[in-house]
Amino acid sequence: MLNLIYYSLTLLKKSSIRTSHLLFLMQKAGFLIVVSILILLGLEIPNINNTSLASNSLPVHLRLLDRLDRPEDGYCVDILGTPGNLRTDVPLFAHNCKLSLTVDSAVVFTNDGLIKFPAVKRCLTVAGVNSSALPGASILLRKCNEILPFFETAELQRFTHHKDGSLSILGSRLCLTVGRHSAATYSPYHRWRTLFVDNCRTVEPALSQWEFVVP
Repeated sequence: MLNLIYYSLTLLKKSSIRTSHLLFLMQKAGFLIVVSILILLGLEIPNINNTSLASNSLPVHLRLLDRLDRPEDGYCVDILGTPGNLRTDVPLFAHNCKLSLTVDSAVVFTNDGLIKFPAVKRCLTVAGVNSSALPGASILLRKCNEILPFFETAELQRFTHHKDGSLSILGSRLCLTVGRHSAATYSPYHRWRTLFVDNCRTVEPALSQWEFVVP
C-alpha cells in the first residue's frame, strides 16, 4: 500500500496526469486516500460520476440512436462470428441489432467507463500507440485494464457517454463512430458497418450517437 501511495504521488506531480490514471488509483489505493492526496497537492478531483450517463452492471445492447438503413432494428456493436466461433482476434463492427441479448452483442457499461463483453471477458479498446489514438482507429477486444509494451490499453478502454449520445474516449475528442456504408453479411437479411473513432467535433451525429438499451 505504501508503494502504491508513493506511486500515486509521483504520478500526481506530473502535469500530464490523466483522469483515467486518477480513477485507476482511486480503485486500487482507495478513494479517500487519493482524494486526500489531491487536496494536499491542490489538484482537481475528477468527477467520477460523469464517466457515464448510463453506467450499470446489467447486460445491454450498445445501439446507434439513428437507425440509418435498418429502421426495424438499427445497429449495435457486435463481435464477428457466431456463438462458439467468436472472432475476438479481429476488430469489432456494427451489426444490425439482435432481437435479444446474445454472447456476441451483450455489453456491460461499468461505472469507471469500461464497456465489457462479459461472455468473452474482454473490453472495447481503441487501437493506438502507447496511450493515444488517432481518428480512424479501429475498435479491438482486449483484456480489461491490460498494460502491454507500446499499448497501454487501460488508457484506451474508458469512455464517457455524453448527454447528446456521443461516446468518447475519456478525456479526448475521439468518439465511437460507424462507417457511412453498409454491406450484407453471410445473410442478405443482415447488414454490417465498420466501427472506429473519429473527431467528435466534425463527425456526423447520425453516425456517432449511441444508447445503452435492453432489447
